[in-house]
Amino acid sequence: MSRNGTVATGREPDTDSLVSVIVCNYNHGRYLERAIESLAEQTHRPIELQLVDDASTDASRTVMSRLGRRFRTRFAAVNAFHRCRNAGKLACLNETVGRVRGDLAVVFDADDLLLPTFLEESIGALRAHRERDRSVAFVYTDCELIDSGGRVLGVGKSLPWDRELLERSSYIPGCAVTLAAALRAAAPFDESVRVGTKHHTWLRLKSAGWRGHHLPRPLFSYRLHAENISGIGARLLPELGRRRGSERLLGHFWPTAAPEAGPSR
Repeated sequence: MSRNGTVATGREPDTDSLVSVIVCNYNHGRYLERAIESLAEQTHRPIELQLVDDASTDASRTVMSRLGRRFRTRFAAVNAFHRCRNAGKLACLNETVGRVRGDLAVVFDADDLLLPTFLEESIGALRAHRERDRSVAFVYTDCELIDSGGRVLGVGKSLPWDRELLERSSYIPGCAVTLAAALRAAAPFDESVRVGTKHHTWLRLKSAGWRGHHLPRPLFSYRLHAENISGIGARLLPELGRRRGSERLLGHFWPTAAPEAGPSR
């Protein structure tokens, strides 16, 4: 991998590019079905689904098996993996990223949702910006902020790409359309990082010479609840409950990368 983003990336993003969606799950069985339904509702096809369970202690494994059967004809492929020991989101990513077949990849949390045009609009933006700048490797968007029941509470705002700002602020969501080759080249990710995993991921891509592009539209839903490992749910839910419909800069709430022991989500 060169530091100017000239690594071979397969074919360029297009309307028929295979997208590999890596769904990382830990004890989110109650949200998992709706998350997969939101993938099945995407206006872009084809999609390869990689389900990774990080040794959940709830009914996630049973839910994943049922969803695999339900959606096996809706996706180009459905693969499910169950870890015997909880090791965190980045361990799940390290284990899975080498298996994906798509030219594009999305790392997707099992408690979140994609709006139907998330892939289509993100891929279009990635294609357009790579025509001008081949170092652009991923596109990220703003998001709806929803509660555990799916009610929209407000909008979470990201910021335009800024290499220097990324060193001190986790302003980029983990859910982004990324060149799979760039994601593989940035791996392996540091599995000791349990908090701020998204920040660590984008720092690794930045260090390898890649850039991101911000699409300022809320194209996915980020779920706020008591189990958010970042603590963002506990901080924002009371405030948004009083002022629904407001906007929040997520870089003020998502933690930067830091090694920490314990379950990831």
